[in-house]
Amino acid sequence: MPERNICSESGCKAYCCHDDIIRFEELAHEQLVEYWPGAKRTLSFVITELLKRKGVYFKKSGDGFKVKIQGRCPNIDEGFNCKLQENRPEPCLDFGVGQDNCTEVRLAHFLPPYREWAYYQRKSSKND
Repeated sequence: MPERNICSESGCKAYCCHDDIIRFEELAHEQLVEYWPGAKRTLSFVITELLKRKGVYFKKSGDGFKVKIQGRCPNIDEGFNCKLQENRPEPCLDFGVGQDNCTEVRLAHFLPPYREWAYYQRKSSKND
């Protein structure tokens, strides 16, 4: 049985995994290609014709890379679950459900903060 997806239950469609730039410290090129096999190298994330297309783009940054996800991350399936859930890279692991960064993304997409949603879900289930 698949693991419960509390994000999609709350109306979220993995918005935190859309149109974002993520910095990966100490990430080897081999790991990057393992996470995103179709990723394309770029010298700049300035909006160009190339970056208007959905996909994953990266550029070298210090000991790691900056990764630009244009559109939905290709690792998000149709049910808004992460295909890499068990082996997600560190920055993805650091993004916690209900934390400040999650709340910012949810509010930007007109969803209530997760903590607020979770509170009302618990309250309504007690009244049933």
